[in-house]
Amino acid sequence: MTIDPGVLLLAIVAEHILGTIEVTSLQEASPVHFDELIGVLRPMGISVEEIDEAIAHLLQHRFIIELEQDLFGLNS
Repeated sequence: MTIDPGVLLLAIVAEHILGTIEVTSLQEASPVHFDELIGVLRPMGISVEEIDEAIAHLLQHRFIIELEQDLFGLNS
């Protein structure tokens, strides 16, 4: 069975986003801004487009919610 590299990358980026939001919510109890996600993930070599696609996926599957424009939190 072959796994599509695009699907694998989406899963990895989504997991990093979830982890970042989770850590921030535990430490500060505040949402995470899109720019903060870029600041965390760009040094890992993750593009803005990949971040945007993973956020759209997480929103569509209701793992996260958009509290305000570009502010995200866990859908708990």
